[in-house]
Amino acid sequence: MKPKPGVSHGVAELVSDDKRRSVREAKLDSCSVKELFVKSSIDSLGNHFHRLATETVYITVGHGVLRTAKVDKNGKIRGKVKCIDLRCDMAVSIPPYFAHSFELVPGTKLFCVSSPQYDNADCVPCEIPD
Repeated sequence: MKPKPGVSHGVAELVSDDKRRSVREAKLDSCSVKELFVKSSIDSLGNHFHRLATETVYITVGHGVLRTAKVDKNGKIRGKVKCIDLRCDMAVSIPPYFAHSFELVPGTKLFCVSSPQYDNADCVPCEIPD
C-alpha cells in the first residue's frame, strides 16, 4: 500500500490473545504499531522473516533474548546466528531478510513498528537453529 501524504492515526485493537501473549495493533497509512505483552515463556515468539517490512522493536518492561540471522529469498540461513540480550529501554531494528525469534520472560511488554504496515502475507516462517 502506498502511504498517503499527511498525518495518519489509528486506534489499537486486540488482534491476538493466546496462552503465550496478547497483541494489540493500530494500523496507520505507512506502518502499523503493535503492543505485545508476554504471558508465558513456553515457546519462542517470532520464528519468521519479512521480505518487505522492517520491524523496529522497543522493550518497555522485562527482558529476554533476540535471535536473528540473515536469510536468502527462500528462508535459508545465510549468515551467523546472532543473539542479542534485550532489556528495558532497548530498541532494535530488524530489516527485511533477517529471520528473528524472541525468548522473553513473562511480563515483558514491547512495542513493534512495522513499515510498511504489517501484512501476514509478508510473514514467512523460518526456524533459527541453536
